[in-house]
Amino acid sequence: MGMQNACQTADGNVLTLDISPTVCGFAIGVLSARLPICGFWPLPEVGGEGAVYCAFSNQLYDTIEANSPSKIVLENPLRPRAIVERTTTENVYRIHAMRGLVWEAGHRTSVPVSGYGADDIRMDLLGRCRWPGGSKEGKKAVVAYVRKLGLKVTDHNAADAVMVWLYVQRRQRGIPDLGGSTAFRDAAD
Repeated sequence: MGMQNACQTADGNVLTLDISPTVCGFAIGVLSARLPICGFWPLPEVGGEGAVYCAFSNQLYDTIEANSPSKIVLENPLRPRAIVERTTTENVYRIHAMRGLVWEAGHRTSVPVSGYGADDIRMDLLGRCRWPGGSKEGKKAVVAYVRKLGLKVTDHNAADAVMVWLYVQRRQRGIPDLGGSTAFRDAAD
């Protein structure tokens, strides 16, 4: 599960995460690289909430220790009202608890943490954040985009983490956000 010193250079790795109730997608690499490495951490299906949080925290700290990121960037969870319409209340609690664990790990390891919304990221990189087929079609579009770049992602969470990394890379390079205002959009697909 762990990663060994992936892409570590003087300008520092950036670790990006896409958290879901059962899987966490990750991407890590220096922003001067063409692409990050990526994958996903499956979370336990047995053992209850405690087992999920322990596994997530262990993987997060192992990754921080192995790769010394200069920053951690999340795909922000959807707003609570929007996410409750798509999943169970228990999953909402889990996603927000894991988000809190990321902020805690960042604080404990002196690594800054930030986040961006899926709408902003998708609008900037794909030119849209909605698809006629809804969320499933949107996830397929993200996976296809990342595969077209040359990464063999097998999970949409890993693809979303790559999208966050690419978004951060564009901001670092001074490329203006092409997505425009997201003030009047609903929750991301």
